[in-house]
Amino acid sequence: MKKNLLSSLIASTVLFSLQALALPAPDSESVAAEKVVQTNEATEKKADTPAKPLLLTSKESFEKSNAIRTAIKEKNQAAAKAITGPRLWYAGFGLEGSSKAFAGDVKLTADRLKALYPDLISYVAYNDQTVEQMQVPLATLTGIENTTFEIGKLANPQDFAVIMMSSHGNEHILGLKLDGEYYGPITDNYLEINLRKLKQMPTLIIISACHSGSMIPRLKAENRIILTAAAADKVSYGCQPLSENTFFIDALMGKAPDPSMSLNQLFVKLKEDIAAREQKEKLAPSEPQMFVGEKMKKFADLPISAWLKSPG
Repeated sequence: MKKNLLSSLIASTVLFSLQALALPAPDSESVAAEKVVQTNEATEKKADTPAKPLLLTSKESFEKSNAIRTAIKEKNQAAAKAITGPRLWYAGFGLEGSSKAFAGDVKLTADRLKALYPDLISYVAYNDQTVEQMQVPLATLTGIENTTFEIGKLANPQDFAVIMMSSHGNEHILGLKLDGEYYGPITDNYLEINLRKLKQMPTLIIISACHSGSMIPRLKAENRIILTAAAADKVSYGCQPLSENTFFIDALMGKAPDPSMSLNQLFVKLKEDIAAREQKEKLAPSEPQMFVGEKMKKFADLPISAWLKSPG
């Protein structure tokens, strides 16, 4: 009996020792806290990895662009009906997404024209944007074609149009780039065919691109004034990726144009300003060009505040 009692005592002592040495089981609060820490770490790690933006050439991007474009079209149709008398139409296209300057050019020109003519009917499109922040349509071939068609369809003979394009260029062509891939080029022949949709409407064409003067022979017409950033065999400047505007549009629109000056006067000043800047920065002359059609000669001498008044 004493032997059995001693055995029981030893067994109890061993069991007690093992229980004392055992690690305590974690309570539910500790488990929950650990899960929170793990979740936060995973969230922070995910936040450190930026979401890959959707390609501008994706189906969703084009659908979003088309929806915005349709809304602008409807808004402009209503605006055109509400305005009595001559109307000023503007269509600006920043054709390449490789530089902020091209989008900056079309936006700045729209702002300056709007300041001169609050009733401006405006179409703006450019390719320096992301899908998440898209507020204007993409500048595409279809967009150019539809815009010139809509303006030509809605415009009256006494209306006036400003068509502006900013991009990289070469002789007789302009680049059109989305997501680093070219969707062009846009030739002077293509532009001329599309500008026919404006019919005999008085039109100012502004092209900011290298070699843009090479497009004048194909685009010139008696009802058009054409301003280009460079001569046919010259390059223009200010199209680096982070530039706000090209030299040409900065000189033309950077400071609010004096409304008492004519296009002829503004162009003379523009050439002087650009030449001085190029000389200061030791750049080869770009030699901006101006063409004035026969029916637009009197118009080119009008103060820009009187664009919608008949030259007489």
